[in-house]
Amino acid sequence: MKVTSFWSGEERFVYLYYKASRKGEQEAERSCKIKVAAVPSNLGKGEVCFFVCPISERPCKHLYLSYQTRMFVSWESYPTRIYFRSQLSSKLGKANDRFWSNDAKLKTLDKERHTFKYRGKKTRHALRVERLEEKRRKADRVRWLPRSMPLLLRRTVLKLMFTKRTP
Repeated sequence: MKVTSFWSGEERFVYLYYKASRKGEQEAERSCKIKVAAVPSNLGKGEVCFFVCPISERPCKHLYLSYQTRMFVSWESYPTRIYFRSQLSSKLGKANDRFWSNDAKLKTLDKERHTFKYRGKKTRHALRVERLEEKRRKADRVRWLPRSMPLLLRRTVLKLMFTKRTP
């Protein structure tokens, strides 16, 4: 993706050059001209900038490129609701999703070559890896707790844990 901005007096634009893929197929490079609107800040210093949606012509903070359009538009301009990946997982699956997300991040960091110490101190990369490993360990502990299991499995595990065993 390439971004070019143009600011001149009252004319303000952002040009986006990007490639969108649909069902795994790469499409040709696209370009999009997006207007930028500015309103005075409530603090009295400077101004606050907004994108102007190409479809609805309404100012917005964020523009999205999702599965139903080939251009960047605001949230309200989509005909159906847009879901984030975290919204698609069930309540019981959130800890599992967190574990695998952190695991994937750690695997991509392992592919890169980084030093973990410099002059006896841990580097930022090493601290990031430690933080991700701790998050992965925590998610792993949570995903094996009875509260993260389906109800039938939870009842079975709790029954096995709290029944007296006779030799």
